[in-house]
Amino acid sequence: MKRKAQVKDIAFRIFSGLFALMPAFFLEALARFCSLLFFRLFPMRRRLVLKNLQAVFPLLPPDERERIALESLKSFALTCFETTAGGLKPIGQDVPIEGAAHLREALTRGKGALLLCTHLGNWEALAAAISQQVAPTHVIVKKVGDGRFDQFVVWVRRRLGYEAIAKGVDQAPARQIFKALARNEIVGFVMDQYQHGAPEMLFFGYPTRTNTGLATIWRRTEAPVIPVLIERLAPHRHRAVVWPPLALERSSDPVGDIERATGQFNRVMEKMVLFRPDQYFWLHDRWKWKQDLQQRKSSAPWSIASLHDV
Repeated sequence: MKRKAQVKDIAFRIFSGLFALMPAFFLEALARFCSLLFFRLFPMRRRLVLKNLQAVFPLLPPDERERIALESLKSFALTCFETTAGGLKPIGQDVPIEGAAHLREALTRGKGALLLCTHLGNWEALAAAISQQVAPTHVIVKKVGDGRFDQFVVWVRRRLGYEAIAKGVDQAPARQIFKALARNEIVGFVMDQYQHGAPEMLFFGYPTRTNTGLATIWRRTEAPVIPVLIERLAPHRHRAVVWPPLALERSSDPVGDIERATGQFNRVMEKMVLFRPDQYFWLHDRWKWKQDLQQRKSSAPWSIASLHDV
C-alpha cells in the first residue's frame, strides 16, 4: 500500500514537470482539443453549460453561447494545466496586480482582509500572486479528489505560495480564519458555488442556495471585504484586478446584515462574471435546474444595467 502511494506521488510530480516544460502554444492547443472532446463526449454537462449561459445571456444567439461555452472549457483546462505545472513552475510572482494599493491600504488597519473571489480565469494564480506580492494568503477550499490527489493539490498550492483552509464539519476552518486575520493576513472566499442548506438568494435573477460564510465572518470581525479577479492573457500570463473595499452596512440585526451583505456579494460576482464570461466556470450546476427558466426567473428580473448599482 505504501509503495502504491509512493508511485502515485512520483506520477503526480512527473505530470507537474511535463506541464511545466510544455510551450504555451502547445498548452493552448491541448486545452482547445480537451474542450472540444469534452463538449462532444459529455452531452449532459454540455447541456448544463449551455443552459447556464442561456439563463444569463438569453438574447445571445445560440452559436455565440456555444462559443463562450467552448472558451470557458478551454480556460478551465488551461487552469488545470497551469496549476499542475505550478508545482515546479511558480505562476504568482509575474502576475501584475492592478489596484493592489486597495489591499495594502486595508491591511494598515491591522485587521486582515477578506477577499471576494469567483471561479474566473486561473483563480489559483490569483491566490498565489496576492500571497507572494501583498501578504500571506489563505483560501477556503473543498477537498479535491481522493486522498493522494488532494495531497498533491495541497503540495502544489504550497509551492505556489499560499495556504488552503479545508472546509469541514467542525470549527477548525473558522479558527484558522480568525487566527489568520489576527495576524493581519488575507483570507479568500470563492463564493459562487451552490451551497446545500444555505438560504436561497438571487444570482443573475434566479434563486439559488448561496454560501453566507464570508458575510458571517465579516459580521464577526472588522476585516474589510475586497473583490478580486484575474483574467488570462495567454497561457501562463495573467492580469489580476483588485476593486475597492465594499461599503457594507452593519446594524443591530446580525441575520439581516448577513443576508444583505451576501446579496451584495452576489451582485458584485455578477459583475465579475460579465468581465470575462469566456473564462468563467460555467460547468458548475449553480442553480440546480429543475424547472423551466421562465418558471425559475425572479419577479425582479436581472439586467446588466442593475449591476452598476452595487
